[in-house]
Amino acid sequence: MFKWAMMRHVVAMLEDDDSEITRLSFISLAKVFKDICPGFKRILALY
Repeated sequence: MFKWAMMRHVVAMLEDDDSEITRLSFISLAKVFKDICPGFKRILALY
């Protein structure tokens, strides 16, 4: 549960006024989702 709470903070940073913070937050989320998606595709294949 703690990891999801940290993800919410990163998502909240996407709305920051500083463009550099927004850019780095987007890059961080993209890397996380890239790591999650391959496993998600395998789960969907089971159904």
